[in-house]
Amino acid sequence: GSCKLMDETFSSSRTSEISERILLNVCSKLQRNNIKVAALIMKCEEVDHNGDGFVHYKDIRELMNSILPFKDWITEREMVHICSALKSTGETSIKDNGGVAYIRLFDV
Repeated sequence: GSCKLMDETFSSSRTSEISERILLNVCSKLQRNNIKVAALIMKCEEVDHNGDGFVHYKDIRELMNSILPFKDWITEREMVHICSALKSTGETSIKDNGGVAYIRLFDV
């Protein structure tokens, strides 16, 4: 299927090219390992102890890496680009403390 990470627009063409390449790589990792966004969201719900719908981006990365083989782990740089894509979906997607509205992963 198509990966919505690729639908994001960024401010400059250089940034856009780099972001597009990085997000395409993330999509490839998920697709190659048959990982669905719904499965990631379920894992996020498990660690969302206060039930506010937010999980720290480092925890999301850790969750993704727990279900990906080592060679396909999500890097810190890739996570930054995922967060940038999320931020462009709406101001309430990312908190200043690094919390991510994980349900918005469907939008990315």
